[in-house]
Amino acid sequence: PFLAMEWLEGESLGEILTRRNEAGEPPLDIATLVKMLRPVAHALSRAHRFQGPNGAESIIHRDLKPENILVATIGGVSSVKILDFGIAKAKRVATQAAGRLVESTTALGLAPEEDDPSFTPGYGAPEQWAPKRFGDTGTWTDVWGLALTLTEVMIGGPAIDGETIEAMRAVALDEKRRPTPRTLGANVSPAVEAIFE
Repeated sequence: PFLAMEWLEGESLGEILTRRNEAGEPPLDIATLVKMLRPVAHALSRAHRFQGPNGAESIIHRDLKPENILVATIGGVSSVKILDFGIAKAKRVATQAAGRLVESTTALGLAPEEDDPSFTPGYGAPEQWAPKRFGDTGTWTDVWGLALTLTEVMIGGPAIDGETIEAMRAVALDEKRRPTPRTLGANVSPAVEAIFE
């Protein structure tokens, strides 16, 4: 048995952000990011409505972040790819309810009430931290991750930052502290801010 995978050369969105920060370049604006990440949104949409052998399934990434988005050069053409579906969860559509390193929150002593508690704390959605309160993970979990990714690249740093896992958890769970672009200093229109809210 073997697994054949596509060879990709490029840099992650996280590496692009770091490089731009080190060079003193300004963060990317919303128009550039929307154009750049449109393929990511389309890929997520396709994964969320995947037609499997038993009907429609949702494949939910559950750990979307700048490090898992690669800007690759393929045959001289720039292409954006989503990486690491390693903790992805597949769900039948009909049954759906409507730090930086991937860590097991169980190992950190937080034990969310979920079968697979692996996610990156700085990008964990409310339902990943507190499923009894917010419900199960779903396509909305990837929407949260994509929104945080866009916000992070627009502000030039982490959208949810804290010295402890509990600090990150507190921000994710507090509906009054949602990390939107404007609340973190990005210059976006009221309409764009409303979408992030």
